[in-house]
Amino acid sequence: MNTRLQPPERPASQDTQAVEWLSQLLLNSLSLHASDIHLEPYEDQAVVRMRVDGVLQDAFTVPRNRLDRKSTRL
Repeated sequence: MNTRLQPPERPASQDTQAVEWLSQLLLNSLSLHASDIHLEPYEDQAVVRMRVDGVLQDAFTVPRNRLDRKSTRL
């Protein structure tokens, strides 16, 4: 019988989550052929925008405290 050992599951750290979020953001922007990404912080939230075909478009919003942790990874 051939079995593969799996590493034990462990909760992802905030750093790991930030890196994964940014990687996904970059992959999404590449798939859309975005020329640039804007992270616009406001008091309670941040807006992520991508320029696609010369037009700056809202992609999504995130709570400001989540963006603060992620932006330190840039």
